[in-house]
Amino acid sequence: MAELQQRPGRVQFQPPGELQAASPRPWEVWKHDPIAGAVEDVKTFGGGLLRDAGRGLQEGSTYSNMLNVPRMAGTALEWSLLGDVKEYGRTMLEAARLEEAGDHEGAAQMRQVAGLIAAAVLVPGPQGKLIKRGLVKDPVDSATIPTGSGGRPTPPSGVSSGVPQPLPTYPPVLPPTHKGALDSLPKKDIGGPKDRQAKWDAKVEAGEEYPATMTFPAKNNSPEALAVKKAVNVAQRDIDAGNYTPYFDVSKRADVDPSNYDIGPATLDVAVPKRADTLAKYEAQANAPDGLARLVAAYDEGTLVPNSGDWYFVKQMEDVFIRELGEEAGRIRFRERFTRPIAATTGGAAPKENLRTAMYGNYLREHNMPYPTAAHEMPYPAGGVYVSGNIAQHKKIIDAGEIDPVVNPKRFNFEENFLGNRYAGTIDKQISQLFDPKMAEPPGPSYGVFEGAVNRLADDAGVDLRRYQEAAWAGAKKQREGPRYPGSRPLIEEVNQMIERTSRVTGLSPDEVVVQGFVHSRIPMYGIGGAVVMGAAAGMLSQTGEERPGALEY
Repeated sequence: MAELQQRPGRVQFQPPGELQAASPRPWEVWKHDPIAGAVEDVKTFGGGLLRDAGRGLQEGSTYSNMLNVPRMAGTALEWSLLGDVKEYGRTMLEAARLEEAGDHEGAAQMRQVAGLIAAAVLVPGPQGKLIKRGLVKDPVDSATIPTGSGGRPTPPSGVSSGVPQPLPTYPPVLPPTHKGALDSLPKKDIGGPKDRQAKWDAKVEAGEEYPATMTFPAKNNSPEALAVKKAVNVAQRDIDAGNYTPYFDVSKRADVDPSNYDIGPATLDVAVPKRADTLAKYEAQANAPDGLARLVAAYDEGTLVPNSGDWYFVKQMEDVFIRELGEEAGRIRFRERFTRPIAATTGGAAPKENLRTAMYGNYLREHNMPYPTAAHEMPYPAGGVYVSGNIAQHKKIIDAGEIDPVVNPKRFNFEENFLGNRYAGTIDKQISQLFDPKMAEPPGPSYGVFEGAVNRLADDAGVDLRRYQEAAWAGAKKQREGPRYPGSRPLIEEVNQMIERTSRVTGLSPDEVVVQGFVHSRIPMYGIGGAVVMGAAAGMLSQTGEERPGALEY
């Protein structure tokens, strides 16, 4: 690729052939009239942008390789969808501010972002749409991808796909804002405008809530975090529309062989009361006819939900770890960086949120960073009602190197299910509320008792305990959500979507995301950010980090 000519007032970027969008006018012009400057620059440098982009395409480079903006490229992608010249101007104004502050590298990155925005505005027709979607692919003739391999076509021999770039990081976190306790919880919980304060005061008097005058810190996303959030949302909309190729073939998902792992004791035997009278009390609760009837109805409903079975099949991910690290080291790392972290952060979390928090915890450990103790200290996209408790559990469990089946039976069985144990039952919130709509988790030492009740139903249905839980979980979701329920999504599909989102936001290839993100935990892994409930909700976790009865639902 030919070198770009150095011009007065312009910045020479590397690698050769990158898009350029620096303004030839003094920075003061941008400060006073950024919008007019943006329009003029689009006119002046449009031809150069297109020529450089065309050369890059001819030589096999992708736009993500030509642009060294791993943290900000996502913002440009959404702006380019709108063709927003005003955003181009604002980006150049920010570049001017950084230049004056002495941050030449940051200024160069902002000008590169502006280049992508301008290119997307200028390029007409199908090629422009590709730029806007950030999906310009390597021109490989008759390239094929082995089904289910997770691979991608590689550029022809001798074609460079760019120079190594610094790995992306999570966006910075700003100091928190503060919100009043009275405004932090749903209004339906404390009444309408006329009696809202009175009802709140009554709750405070009863010790059920904090005083309304108390304030709590709330997350304050930085501009970089908001930019990433925009990019993640754009990527997710495209994924939801089916405009992506899954890394793993979900139809070919397979189970992990449990004989390769040290499978622990059965919680059916160890997570039960020691006293006979306590055991009898919980046996009566677990075998109440109405609860068993709800479980059977949910199971029957769930068997009709597509993909409700084999939810825990993640051998394709195990294969990646083995491929990268070898048989022994790969399986050890697979458990350390995948099954155990996901089990650690499962409390009260939907699968997408769970995966996101687990990978964030892994990133902290890989980079020797301290664990945050509050949700407002965590960068986007980490979040969710129970994220603080879950990230604390991540630290505790990974530090210990194991999950205690008596103290944390749900997390213990959740990991066992991913490791191929079909006879461990995950009794989570969905299953617990089939036993009793007011029960968020088996109380006290009763986990194994409720698990035993599900096990007997599984025997009656002629399936293993794990399969019964999968179907009952999906059936319960469908019963509660009705037409809004999108259907069961196996964990490997959640993994696929995380790979795609992260690839689009960071500019890394899916292969790089899998290796750097999942295997080595060196980069952020992006999911849709969760809302953080402040105030009294912060205390509504059980000792295991699970939600306890009466806690707010997400």
